Amino acid sequence: MPTPDPGEFPGTTRFEIRRRLGAGGYGVVYEALDRTHGEVVALKTLRERDPEALYRFKREFRALADVHHENLARLHELHSEGDQWFFTMELVDGHDFLAAVLAIACIALFHWIRGY
Repeated sequence: MPTPDPGEFPGTTRFEIRRRLGAGGYGVVYEALDRTHGEVVALKTLRERDPEALYRFKREFRALADVHHENLARLHELHSEGDQWFFTMELVDGHDFLAAVLAIACIALFHWIRGY
């Protein structure tokens, strides 16, 4: 397993980090291999480790854990290892949202310029 960048989640005995998928306001999402289940999952880590951030992180997981819909990624498990909290969820293969919107905008602009 390659050495992670400083500040990046290194993974655990159970979860091997494969690549960083993205980051948001208080978390970073990685593609990871769950060695126990032999499954590739999305793994979301908590960036901040203060009590308020941990409360929001747990609340997010609990609010979505029992929601099942074909258009939503299914959540798996909430974990902690040392002072690092993370949860796993279904990995959905897709495209970068902003890149997709930009591509659509470029196509629309092309059609507008060409007059169709």
